[in-house]
Amino acid sequence: MRSGASIIRFGIVLFVLIVISFLQGMPQFSWFDIRPNLPLAFLIAAVFVTHDFLLYLGFVLIAAALVGPTSGISIEKMVFIAIPLVAFFFRERISLRPTSSVLVLTCMATLLFYLAVDAEFIIFDFIAVFFEMIYNAFLGIGFYFLLKRIFLHEKAFRAFLLRSCFRCILVY
Repeated sequence: MRSGASIIRFGIVLFVLIVISFLQGMPQFSWFDIRPNLPLAFLIAAVFVTHDFLLYLGFVLIAAALVGPTSGISIEKMVFIAIPLVAFFFRERISLRPTSSVLVLTCMATLLFYLAVDAEFIIFDFIAVFFEMIYNAFLGIGFYFLLKRIFLHEKAFRAFLLRSCFRCILVY
């Protein structure tokens, strides 16, 4: 049985995952018509703080269910599921610092996603793919620090969460 803190962490991460999956389709995150793959960047960052495979698999499957307008199984969703799972097992082989590893794995995941889904897009619009890789990588680093705070520094995260709630209450 999981502890109360684990359930709270799972709930917070699930909430963040649902929010970023919702934000994925919004044009506000487009930068010069380049849209980051927010759930992919989030899942790659989660590789370095989540050590429970079943928990991580749950996050991947939830993200796959929330992303994209298609229902059912498609090639894009299968690739979307496969890449984070491969990254989960590949993380042990990277001997870089976690932030550098998130940077490298996010760039590789973005490139692999386009290679598997639409390789011609890389050839015809390499600049867009390159900038999306960079965009995803920096978002992945931001997600890593958020997840690290949630999973590894529970007391600091609770204090941060309480301060944020009080600020929201005082503002409104």
